[in-house]
Amino acid sequence: MESNSFWVIFESELRRIIRARKFKILLAVTFFPSLLYLLNPNPSGEGVDAMLKAFEALMLELLPNYWLGIIGQFITIILMCDLLASEIDRGTIRLLLAKPIKLSVLIASKFLAGISAIAMLFGIPYAVIWLYNPLVYGTGIKGLWRGFQILRWFWE
Repeated sequence: MESNSFWVIFESELRRIIRARKFKILLAVTFFPSLLYLLNPNPSGEGVDAMLKAFEALMLELLPNYWLGIIGQFITIILMCDLLASEIDRGTIRLLLAKPIKLSVLIASKFLAGISAIAMLFGIPYAVIWLYNPLVYGTGIKGLWRGFQILRWFWE
């Protein structure tokens, strides 16, 4: 019963977050640096090695300096502060707590839904850049395949 209620709350909360106007605005904010990169990629050579080197530099410079700094903290606070407050404002917290679920399951499912939304906010722009890089560096499907291999190696 507990795991079923966990996934029901998780799914409904993630769906609510994604449909919110706030999420769409934050997605535009997180996509802005990627858009700048897409409009001016500044290729430093051609081939798979140049592409991987440029993407690695982008990940090592932009991720820690921009997203883990003040911008990333603001985005996290804006997205996560509404998880339980919205239930209290709408008056549905009493209904949720009246069900036979634990408070820890409710909070954990809402927290993981928020973390999943943050992962989408930060992951979508980088996925777009990663899929666009083979066009800029003239590597085609070979560069994309090499990127998949490196990504698979990273997760192992």
